[in-house]
Amino acid sequence: MFGAGTLAILEGLSPAAGEFLLRLREGVPGSGLEEAAARAALPVPEAEAMLAALSEAGLLIPAGEDRLWHPEAPGAQTWAWRHGLDPDAAAAGWEALPLQLHGPHAGHLAVCLREAGFRPVLPHGIEDGPSDGVTVVTSDFVADAGQLARLTLDDRVHLPVVFTDAGAQVGPLVVPGAVPCTGCGWRHRREADPGWPQTYRQLLNTALPAVDAAVSHLTAALVIAALRRYDADGAASQALLVELPECRPEPFPFDFHPGCDCRGPAPLRQDAGADSVPPPDRSRLAT
Repeated sequence: MFGAGTLAILEGLSPAAGEFLLRLREGVPGSGLEEAAARAALPVPEAEAMLAALSEAGLLIPAGEDRLWHPEAPGAQTWAWRHGLDPDAAAAGWEALPLQLHGPHAGHLAVCLREAGFRPVLPHGIEDGPSDGVTVVTSDFVADAGQLARLTLDDRVHLPVVFTDAGAQVGPLVVPGAVPCTGCGWRHRREADPGWPQTYRQLLNTALPAVDAAVSHLTAALVIAALRRYDADGAASQALLVELPECRPEPFPFDFHPGCDCRGPAPLRQDAGADSVPPPDRSRLAT
């Protein structure tokens, strides 16, 4: 089957033809037909015949040379079609979104994000850089709640990404005043476990020896998905938990805490509840 409207069935497709169809879904300009066919191991005459058949059936979306291909943002075409957006605008938005990465896993995320069309930067300190855009903060075992509280106080949108020996937690993408902050989660955890503050301090200074490859790549994909959604409509993503061995993302409850003032407008966020959340670990601000 091919297309999003009227049902169409293509019979007798070879594996090469099926691969060529997948490449068409990503977007192929007229000048790139031969290259796409070659990558799919499909003879050019067969590729041209397939295009003619698809065009006659009305299954090709008309577009200009540049609309069907954006080498700087692979996947933009498919993603935009599925969300009713202009692919060029989507690709341009990802590239223009101010994006900062911090923490021990920033390097790996930067590679994945660049491949997805974003242009992240890795400033020296978390307090450096512009206040707009999104700041992605990676850490091991626990999020540095005090460090992230500074971002909330400064009204900076941020996405915590925490890796553990059992998996990872991505998000929530915190839009200050609209989405519960990391401090809210810290307080809920303390109420459920009185020994949490001591455990937290121990974990805060513990480095993870290694990250499972499946967790690492899936986490990067979830970060990309959250950033694409935020760039499209400003929507914040929920917290997702990825655990071994299934590596299946599951929603992770994250609610406002009545003792945290992060829900108010920026001028009213005194210390985001600094009385209960440990202060930022200054030794980690430059990671």
